[in-house]
Amino acid sequence: RLAENFGNKQHYFSAINYFEKVIRINPDDAETYARLGAACEKVSRYQDAQTSYRQAANIYRREDKRDESYSARKRAEELYWKRFGKLWLFMAACIAIAFILLPKGRLSLLVLSSVILLFTKYWPIVMFIVLPIAITAYFIYRETRQQV
Repeated sequence: RLAENFGNKQHYFSAINYFEKVIRINPDDAETYARLGAACEKVSRYQDAQTSYRQAANIYRREDKRDESYSARKRAEELYWKRFGKLWLFMAACIAIAFILLPKGRLSLLVLSSVILLFTKYWPIVMFIVLPIAITAYFIYRETRQQV
C-alpha cells in the first residue's frame, strides 16, 4: 500500500524502491511486478519496465489469468516499440539509401552488418559513429574514383 501511495503522488523513484522490496518478500506477486513496470515507465526506465511487465505476464499466465497476462505482454511490446521504433525506421532509411548508392556486393555486407549490429547493445555506437564514417568513406572513395 505504501508503494502505491508513492506512485500516486508521483514519487516514482521511492515507489520503485518499495516495489522492489515487496518483490523480494513476495516474488510471485504479479500485480507488484505490473506496478513496478508502470513506475519504471514513468521515469523512462523502459528496459526495467519491460522486464517487470514480462515477469508479471509470466506469473499471470501461471495463475491462469489470461486477460491480465495479455495486457502485461502487450504493454511490454509497446515499450519495445517505444524504445526501438525510431531506430528501426532509421535503419530502414539507411538501408534504402545504401541500396541506391552502393554497388550490390557491398550492399549485402552493409545490410548484414546493420542487422547484426542492430541487435547488440552497442547500437548507439553503430548509429552515430560507424555508419556515418562508412558513408563518408564511400563518398570519398566515389569521388576519387570519378577523378581518375
